[in-house]
Amino acid sequence: MSAALLEVRGLSGVFRTRAGDTPVLHDVSFDLPAGGITAVVGETGSGKSLTALSILGLQPPGLVTGGSIRFDGRELMGLDEAGYRALRGSQIAMVFQDARSSLNPVLTVGRQLCDVARLHRGLSRRDAAALVEQTLARVAIPEPRRRMAQYPHEFSGGMAQRVMIVMALLCEPRLLLLDEPTTGLDVTTQADVMELIVALTQEAGLTTCLVTHDLGLVGEACDRVVVMRRGRVVEQADAATFFSDPATDYARTLLAANRDTVDQGTANQGTANQDTANQDTEPEGTA
Repeated sequence: MSAALLEVRGLSGVFRTRAGDTPVLHDVSFDLPAGGITAVVGETGSGKSLTALSILGLQPPGLVTGGSIRFDGRELMGLDEAGYRALRGSQIAMVFQDARSSLNPVLTVGRQLCDVARLHRGLSRRDAAALVEQTLARVAIPEPRRRMAQYPHEFSGGMAQRVMIVMALLCEPRLLLLDEPTTGLDVTTQADVMELIVALTQEAGLTTCLVTHDLGLVGEACDRVVVMRRGRVVEQADAATFFSDPATDYARTLLAANRDTVDQGTANQGTANQDTANQDTEPEGTA
């Protein structure tokens, strides 16, 4: 296994209100190995999204966290806002669940992407526009120059999600956090987005963390699985072991509840692996 790029140890979280304290994260500990895709899974309310937000210091108001989060050996807990701003985007980028709500509705998509490229890469307007056009094409958005002149409401859900992935890639991060990136998309678009995420992870050498409740996506794309329940990590395993021999009753319950999508996802992964093997052994000169 690769060395961990991110290490979470003993992460705790408590919502403090006038009515009293409500613990929501309990001794959360896991690693994200460098260069792969790790899924953090669990039902709604398991704490997986709060954990991802805590990595970037984006906790909701009232949530007080403790423990340790180390990125490439650097402790992140206790960073001030300036420290987090220096980290966000350039080192760790996050793609949120509702892509269109993350974009400014009154600015063109190209303007927003160019602003990111100029801020994080120090490019001129012309160079930023060229890079944005190139990166839109890289994620299979057709007619990227024309699309740059359009507004977020003119993009489908799947295309808007690709725009958010482009925004993350423009910053050249080392770690990419994806919070339910396929929610609300149709099945075909979900598959396209996940195929893109896998390809970009491999091409760019990213470390990717997928926060999701969809085990079909996990079976199709991920190397490791971290299972959360009620604010606790209850299981960690490589993906093959998790699907073939889960260690906890809760994991078995999750798998049983998602059996149809899990079977499809693992079947797709097997097909992809076989296709790769066939390509590796195909004689030269064949079509």
